[in-house]
Amino acid sequence: IPTVRCLHRTRDREVGRIYNILEKRLAEYEYLAGEYSIADISTFPWVRTRKLHRRDLSEYPNIDRWYQAIKDRPGVRAGINTLSDSKQWEAKPGTEAWKNMFGKN
Repeated sequence: IPTVRCLHRTRDREVGRIYNILEKRLAEYEYLAGEYSIADISTFPWVRTRKLHRRDLSEYPNIDRWYQAIKDRPGVRAGINTLSDSKQWEAKPGTEAWKNMFGKN
């Protein structure tokens, strides 16, 4: 049975592999599919959680450029502002919401 530490290492390697694929692709194209598309729309929220992935976009200049370009789009900005204003993340460690989502604290 894999240990939790082993699972974390596997996850970290896979996250790194995906970031490297994105970095390489975005070195060649402005957007993931060449032009702005559903690929960018669906990948943006995943990259937005980069702190959970323990990734710093300064290490991925092409992803950082792409991320800033997506974030600056008016529709994306409006969506982020809506989330910031009305849908604050309530599930913090030690809260009932956290326990409901993830089990034991």
